[in-house]
Amino acid sequence: MVRERCHELARRARNELGLEGVTPDSKDFFRQMVTLRLPKEAPADLKERLYDEHRIEIPVFERGDDRFIRPSFQGTTTPADLERLRRRARCAALGRVRERVLEHVERLLGRSREHEALPERLSSTATVSAFVTRLQSNETSMPSAER
Repeated sequence: MVRERCHELARRARNELGLEGVTPDSKDFFRQMVTLRLPKEAPADLKERLYDEHRIEIPVFERGDDRFIRPSFQGTTTPADLERLRRRARCAALGRVRERVLEHVERLLGRSREHEALPERLSSTATVSAFVTRLQSNETSMPSAER
């Protein structure tokens, strides 16, 4: 029963994390651990970010030009843990998006006192999304509610 539940979590991770599985969706190819290919734009320090920022320890490795993540599910792992991995992996990936937004803003506006606090202001997904929307509409100041 525990093995079946763990396999189901691994299967869900394979199918729900938005990453390419490297094996068919079958117990013949994986049980409680599944290997998923990371996109090329995944942060180089994804493993460190997941651990340092969210205390999620997960293998990330390279083979040739590809990088992979290998989640493993044990008897103590719950569906809530899988959801936490999904959210935190997105946050770790967002870190690179946030860095790119900051680089882009600095190129567009130059380094100014008004924008020196942007790293602190762009600390959440909602704030980054709102700021990118404002950039696209040529409104470059942060709204007062987000300052």
